[in-house]
Amino acid sequence: MKLQKLKHFLGAAIVITTPCANNLEVKAMTNESSQEAIKVIYQDEFFSRPENRHRRDDLIKKILESQNEQRESTWRHKQ
Repeated sequence: MKLQKLKHFLGAAIVITTPCANNLEVKAMTNESSQEAIKVIYQDEFFSRPENRHRRDDLIKKILESQNEQRESTWRHKQ
């Protein structure tokens, strides 16, 4: 069940963080979806195990990088 929820949030975070998204409402949804996905990752049994922490950290890093890329793309587009 948790894995399905994780896949849902990750999918939403990836879809919403596409570079074409540029209005404030979508940006807020992107940030909210990313934060929600990160919460689910921290609660996940697999990622909570000490031997999988590096995988968890890598996944969270990718989510945040994607979010930052989307922000930068939007900022450049406005100029």
